[in-house]
Amino acid sequence: MLKLKGSLVSINILFLMMTTLSGGDMAVNNGKAATDGHVKEISLRLKGNSEVFFEETQGAFEIKKMEYTGYGENPVSIENSETAITLTQKKKGSFFSSDPAALVKYQILLPKGKTIVIEADKSKLSGRISGSAVKINAGNVIMESLVINSEGDVKMNIGKGSISGRIESARGIKITAGAVTGEMDVIETADLKTVFGHAKLKIYRIRKIDK
Repeated sequence: MLKLKGSLVSINILFLMMTTLSGGDMAVNNGKAATDGHVKEISLRLKGNSEVFFEETQGAFEIKKMEYTGYGENPVSIENSETAITLTQKKKGSFFSSDPAALVKYQILLPKGKTIVIEADKSKLSGRISGSAVKINAGNVIMESLVINSEGDVKMNIGKGSISGRIESARGIKITAGAVTGEMDVIETADLKTVFGHAKLKIYRIRKIDK
């Protein structure tokens, strides 16, 4: 069902049958992709300006809400193979720079127990992520109160930006940071390795958090 009101379009639809729309600002709700036992990895490739709020779930991968501006058509595609789900956000602009007027805002449910891979640039990430492993590669990123739990390793490679949040559980943690500022709490039981360039990032070791 399609509802039109001004320049806002809301649509409820499975991402596997996503329809391309044209117009102004748009919102997509209740986009789901099945994550049965064969799916091991969820990959988010955010090539343009984005803001993402993550929530944990025991259910399926789901985009509860997505809003985008500055695009003439849906900027997101989903590929669902037997072993992986890949979300790709199209970059709007030239090879060297994105269109500053183009922005995609997400509210995403990430199922627990999967490898979570995030590739981002000019992105703001917040919320909670839980996975069998977590990998974040970002050129320019803001992590605001981002909480990470991993059954295995957490690997973060950040070029520039600011970070706040904590890693509550992990077997091993490796943080590579360039021009990065901020503070992060890290569980004291994890093996921690840091590689800092011009980073002014403060790392604090914390005890296990009772939930």
